Amino acid sequence: EYLAPRGGRARPRDARANDLLHWQTDLAAPDLDALAARVRGGGGAWISPGPVAIGDPALGFARGLLAADPDGHALRLREPR
Repeated sequence: EYLAPRGGRARPRDARANDLLHWQTDLAAPDLDALAARVRGGGGAWISPGPVAIGDPALGFARGLLAADPDGHALRLREPR
């Protein structure tokens, strides 16, 4: 049984990915555009301006996007190389 933590505060609307409070769930899909549309269609919002190309192959993915689910939890959406 999960009990929601008491006394917590909502994520500030102006929070950024480099703030100390930032935490994200990582989701990978072969079609980033389709995944991003599903997040937005389900009530989520984009944190970054849209999908961006990742130039460094060492990171392991070709494009990425930061989004928030309807509850404000950060999601890193990525498209593998």
